Amino acid sequence: MEQFRKKLPQTIDSDTLKQLELAPNNESYLINVLKFIGIVDEAGKADSKKSEIFYADDTQYIAGLSELIEAAYSSLFDLHGAVAWNLDKGKLTSFFRQADKTSEIVGGRQTNTFVALAVAAKKRDGVEDKGTSNGTSKPKKSPKPTVVAKKTTVAEQTTVELAKPNGSPVSLNVRIEVVLPSNSTKETYDNIFKSIRENLID
Repeated sequence: MEQFRKKLPQTIDSDTLKQLELAPNNESYLINVLKFIGIVDEAGKADSKKSEIFYADDTQYIAGLSELIEAAYSSLFDLHGAVAWNLDKGKLTSFFRQADKTSEIVGGRQTNTFVALAVAAKKRDGVEDKGTSNGTSKPKKSPKPTVVAKKTTVAEQTTVELAKPNGSPVSLNVRIEVVLPSNSTKETYDNIFKSIRENLID
């Protein structure tokens, strides 16, 4: 967000984020967040009205960003009001899981996204967990290593016979590999394989 306050590109896509060295290897996630809060449209174009907050002074910027976040998370704020900004992560994860019928992993990622936006809007102090809603703190536990699995599938592998100038054949082995993110939905996988079938296999 601070980078965009310096200069907001008219189009925000993966190439733009790579040039700015923002969210390396996670460009699509950041783009989705910007779309979710309305900074850019589905085509990645900056919304002329909503993006005005980046050119405002600090007070107007914070107020404008807060409004965008509250609008995007309207169901959360309708339920909890202004307290939602500082709900502990456990309650936030529970809310997102119930609202979207997602797994604990996805709910946790939704929580981390909301917390990061709240910090950017100066509504939350930082990365520490706020504890329970009555203000008590949770005891700190030693962090456990997280293992993120990636699913990989080979879409197609074929051998093409080419001919050298002297007439002898040369084998060219073509291997196409697709790495599927572990947090994707069944619909995402179906769309990927449908596209492979239509554009590569058929």
